[in-house]
Order: sequence, then structure tokens, then C-alpha cells
Amino acid sequence: MSVPNDRSAYRADLDGLRAVAVLSVMLFHLGTPATSGGFVGVDIFFVLSGFFITLQIAGDLERNEFSLVNFYERRIRRIVPALIFVLATTTLFATFFLFPEELLRYLRTLLAAAFSCSNILFFTQDAYFGPSAQTQLLLHTWSLGVEEQFYILYPIILAALFWFGRRRMALVLWGIAVASLVSCILLTPAHERAAFFLLPTRAWQLLCGAVIALRFVPPPTARWMKEGAGILGLAAIVISITAMSSALKYPGAYALMPTIGAALVIWSGAGQDTIVARILKLPPLPFIGLISYSLYLWHWPLIVSAHLLTPSVFSEAHPILIVAATFALAIFSWRYVEQPFRLKHRYRISRTAIFTWNGVSLAAITAVALVGMLAGGWPSRFPEATQKLADAVDDFSPERGPCHFETKDRGPLDKSCVLGNASDPAIVVYGDSHGIELSFALSKVSVAHHQAVREFTTSGCPAVLNFHARNTPKCSKRNAAVTELLTSAPPTTILLAVGWDYGKNEARKKYLQGLADELDRLHRAGHRLFLIGTAPAYPGGVPVPETLARLSTFGIDPESYRFPADLRELQKDDVEIAKFAASHGATYLPFYPLICDTSGCRGELDGKPVYFDSSHLSVAGADSYVRRIVAAALWP
Repeated sequence: MSVPNDRSAYRADLDGLRAVAVLSVMLFHLGTPATSGGFVGVDIFFVLSGFFITLQIAGDLERNEFSLVNFYERRIRRIVPALIFVLATTTLFATFFLFPEELLRYLRTLLAAAFSCSNILFFTQDAYFGPSAQTQLLLHTWSLGVEEQFYILYPIILAALFWFGRRRMALVLWGIAVASLVSCILLTPAHERAAFFLLPTRAWQLLCGAVIALRFVPPPTARWMKEGAGILGLAAIVISITAMSSALKYPGAYALMPTIGAALVIWSGAGQDTIVARILKLPPLPFIGLISYSLYLWHWPLIVSAHLLTPSVFSEAHPILIVAATFALAIFSWRYVEQPFRLKHRYRISRTAIFTWNGVSLAAITAVALVGMLAGGWPSRFPEATQKLADAVDDFSPERGPCHFETKDRGPLDKSCVLGNASDPAIVVYGDSHGIELSFALSKVSVAHHQAVREFTTSGCPAVLNFHARNTPKCSKRNAAVTELLTSAPPTTILLAVGWDYGKNEARKKYLQGLADELDRLHRAGHRLFLIGTAPAYPGGVPVPETLARLSTFGIDPESYRFPADLRELQKDDVEIAKFAASHGATYLPFYPLICDTSGCRGELDGKPVYFDSSHLSVAGADSYVRRIVAAALWP
């Protein structure tokens, strides 16, 4: 295989492309509306990474200088020092500010990040775009896990294929890339988390860069080809960043646009003389590209820290402060951490020192994580009253496990539970996960009235007919079965926990029509119907108990805290829902007046957190609602 002369040439335009990638990710995570698809910056990084690493390996192979030891030494010098610096800093922050449950979650991610398997850990937890994921200090390290897992096998495969010639190498690499892409597209609709986080469905993006580096895609020969490809590629990237959103099933086929866009920009700009190359070389883009790794490492922990420490949504000043702090820390770590370890000839840090330092760092991280986990997250760090507030993250129904259906469950309807008295149920709670704690709280009160409560709740499935809630088609089938069972049962009291945040515009109309059909069928069957009011979600995704506890450590009384809410919008919705319920034979039981007024919404009632997370009522919150609102309506 012949080595093109420009393989070792520095390409400032690709540092500019790195800048576009990292800035898009940062702005997306800061919630900038114009970058609703900024998460595709990671896809761009994958293509760039595959391109540069392949150039490096292929060059070494052709000079007969390739060595796995040398390769992994370079990877450690490039990746590990800055990563360890960030992990050490976030661990210090976590030790001071995270409560035991939070700290335990963090320590698990710390271990995963240190051993390059964050993506696997996060695959087993919430989705990347889920609320709880937004409080994970090391969520962004998932992409490093994908890359490092790729580079465990890739250099060995490339070195083995090198001796079989270009044709066989091209066939194998193209074959792997196509298989990976097909698996990504096929897996995403049903298993989005797996497709998003795991290497087999992301490898094709790294290989897109690899086939360009190896010139398995013939380089453009005509000027119009280079200019056209560059403009088309940059346009694809810009459209992806500005037009895509987290509502998409991603990656799937959608990932083709930013990936192919990045590949076209790389492919077209080898001479760095195209319009797009000149744009990407404009200051300060190349410099931002040089520090992009440190920018990526620092931006997310700073955003999460602000979420955790600021008991509300960002003010207008926060994003500016976070961006400034991110750049300051990135420049510092690039200059004083990245550079000394990478430029071994200038700073004379030997291979032995690098491997020793890496081993010691991993051992230290493992020790800290294990000690913290064995200590249960060190609860003694906080006063008892503060810890008691934080512990309310566990104040959910003890019947969640045995009684509640997850969307993926295939069990029969008789899995539903009868709570309270052992008598035949006189009350049914039917709806999504917001009905779980209500069922448990109501069952405690119903005992005094010699009645029992039957729970039919399924995650993400409001009690609405013919409606696929958030791309979960199983909801429709399950709701039809529950409705059939209830309409054939003797008349009773049914409380519907339906939620009001499902869909917009046409989807909203379909949702309301499905709810109307549900209420009409149950009303015709003779049931007494109540619609349960939803609780205003606490912004930012941080569990309310931990927010209140953290406030108390700063000397702020949890009773005085209010989080922002649009009271006029709540009142408007309240009137609309009450009218809608009455027109279909139901009574609406609002929740928001218990905690909201003109100053905002409180996070506690009777000295206890209202929610156990950021939107689901705690048992204490459900108890207050049942005692003050629901019981009076059911037993006047």
C-alpha cells in the first residue's frame, strides 16, 4: 500500500470541524434552541477519530514501525491525563455536594469512566435524553467508552489485514461498516438505548473516517467535486445541528446525515483550499479544535454542577458563566495537562512513567470508588435533618415492583394489585406511573371506609384509548384490555391518572379524543369517574428531595423555597380540564393549588418533599393530596 504524501500534513480545517462538533454539543447541552440537534457533534467526533487514528496506524504499518505498545502509549498520552484531571475534580465536587444516593450513582459511573465502559453502564440505565441522565456528572464519557473499545480490536484487525492487500482490507472494512450501519438502523426503533450507546451500532461512524483515510473512497479529482462535496457536507452538518431534536429515535437512519456530512468535509478538503476548508480555518475555530477534547471533558460536569447547586432553571447569566468557566478550564488543562504528556520529546515523560502513572491513577480511582460504595455514600457528611430530606428519594410506593407494569412487560392483567382491605375493590386507579403512589396512599385511607383499591398502572401509558404514547405501541393494546375488563365489571369508582403532557398539535387532538372515548365507555358502564390533576414538574431534572436537602446545607429553609411555574397557564389548563372532564361524565381533582401560588410552587408539604424525583409524587405528597382533595370527593 502506498502512502500519500499528505498523510502527516496538519489540517487546520479539521480542527475547525472539531470546533463545530464540540460547540454544537456544548450549546445543545445548554439548551440553546438553535442547536436542538447539537448532540450530533459526537457523531462528527467519531468520524474524525476514525480518520486520524487510521492515518496514524496505516502510516506506521507502511513504514514498518507499527507497535501495539506504541499505539496504546499514544492513546494513553492523548486521552488519560486530562480525563484523570477531570475525574479527580468531579470526585472532589461529588464528595462535598452529592448526597449518599447521588454519590453512589456517581461512584459507579466513575469506575466505568476510568475503565472505558461508561457507554455500557449508561445503556443499562436511563436514555441519554432522559431527565435523570441529565444529573449524571460523567454522562458524556459514554462516547470515550465507544472509542476506546473500538481501539482495543481495531489496530489488531487493521494490522492483520494490511498484509492481505488493499482489496481484501477494503472488503472487510466496508463489510463491517455496512453491517454496523444496518444493525444501527434496524435496532434503533425498538432498542434505542442499545443503538445509541453500544459500539456495534456506532462502529460504522468511526469506519467512515477510516475508509477515507485509507482512500477506499477515491479522492476528488475535479475542483467542482471538492467544492460541491465540502458545501454539501457542511450543509448536512448545519441542518443536523439546527433541525434535528432529541424527540427523534436516534441514531438510526437519522445519523447518516451528520456522519456523511463530516465524511464529505474531510474527503473534500485534503488540499485545504476549498471554500469550506477556508471557512473552517477562520480564527478562532482551529484553536477551539485544538482544545476541543478538554472542552468536551469539562463542559458537562460544569452544566450538571450548576443544575445541582442552582435550585431552579438557569437564569440568563448561567450559560455565559458556564461557557466562560469551560473555556478557562479547558485552556488550562490543554496547556498544563494535555500538552506535557503528549509532547514527550519536549517534556521528557517516558513510556515507563506514562504506564506507571496510568496504573496508579486507575488503582486510586478504584480504591476511592470502592471505599465510597462500601461506606454507603458516607451519609455522616450531612446533618441528620438534611439527610432525612435527601432520603425522600426513596419515598415511593413499596408496591411499585409487584404492582406496576413497565411498558416492556408482557404479563397478564391479573398482575394488577389489590391494596388495602382484602375485600372486593370499590376503587380503581388506572393510568401511567403517576398513579402508583396515589394508589398506595389511597389504599391507606380506604381501609377506614372498608374498601380496597385496585391498581392498573403502566409506565408511559396514560389511560387513553387508541393512543401510542411516546412511540410505545404496547400501550394501546394494554389500555384496550384494561378498558374491556373495567367495562364488563360491576360499577365502581375509577380514578384516571392520565397526564397532560402527551403530544402537541395533531397528536394532542388525538390524545384528547382517545381520552374522551375512554371516559365515555367507562361512563356508559356506570362507573363513577375522576380525573387526577398532574403535578407541575420541577425543572432541571434534579430530584426534589435532594434539591431541598442541598438548599438546607446553604442555610435556606426548604419551606420558603419556590420553583418557577406559570400560574396563569396552570389556571387556564385547570379550567379547560375541568370542563373537559364534566362533558364526559367525570370530576376533575386538581393538584397544583396545594403547592402553587403567585410566588411559584413549593417542593414540600407538611415538612416533607412532595416528589421523590422531579415529577412523581412521593408517598408523603400523595398522602397530602388524598387527605386534602381526593378523600373529600370520594367520601363526601
